[in-house]
Amino acid sequence: MFENVDYVTFIMRDTDGLGVIIKYGIIYIIYAAIIPLLLMKVITAIVRKINLRSNNNNSTLNV
Repeated sequence: MFENVDYVTFIMRDTDGLGVIIKYGIIYIIYAAIIPLLLMKVITAIVRKINLRSNNNNSTLNV
């Protein structure tokens, strides 16, 4: 629909007030901050389960 315009221009053309800008801001925060955080937590949990037992008998991390 809008080609060669930045994100703020798209919001300003699509907006009818401050509420729409706040809505897009919240969606952007979820996309840029919360989803990567949750994804890294899931990846960390999977890696910990895979590496729960190591073959090193001298390791203090063996549970």
